[in-house]
Amino acid sequence: MPPEISNSKSVVADEIRLKNYRSQLERRNELELQELEARHQEDLRRISGTQGTQIHDLQNSYDVRISQEAEALEQKLNTIRSTNKERIELENQNSEEEYTKLKLAHDKKVEEFKRNSEQQLESLKRQLQASSEALHEQARKSSRRDKEVLEK
Repeated sequence: MPPEISNSKSVVADEIRLKNYRSQLERRNELELQELEARHQEDLRRISGTQGTQIHDLQNSYDVRISQEAEALEQKLNTIRSTNKERIELENQNSEEEYTKLKLAHDKKVEEFKRNSEQQLESLKRQLQASSEALHEQARKSSRRDKEVLEK
């Protein structure tokens, strides 16, 4: 066999071997690529699930936190309302006491004024009675004098 034929058989055999090797590499690469894609998809599903769980947990945490803050604010509001109600009741009580004191003081002044007025009125009545009696006595004396003068 000529060297060219054996060389060409060798080249053909090398080409066939290279094609086979290339096919095997392509299949292996294809399988690895499919495995990587499958792992990638699985990782994406896992990460997506984890993210969903984390988002759900965060929402629950925020809801709990908001609920706690709302309860704290409501408790504070109730405390303020209670304090203000007590303060208003105390103010009302103090106002009632002050009103009662002022009314008593006013009633005392009115009573004292009435008493003083009655005393002044009584004093004026006595003075009027005394001056009426004095005038009456004077009129009698004058009438007696006039009678005496006329009799004389």
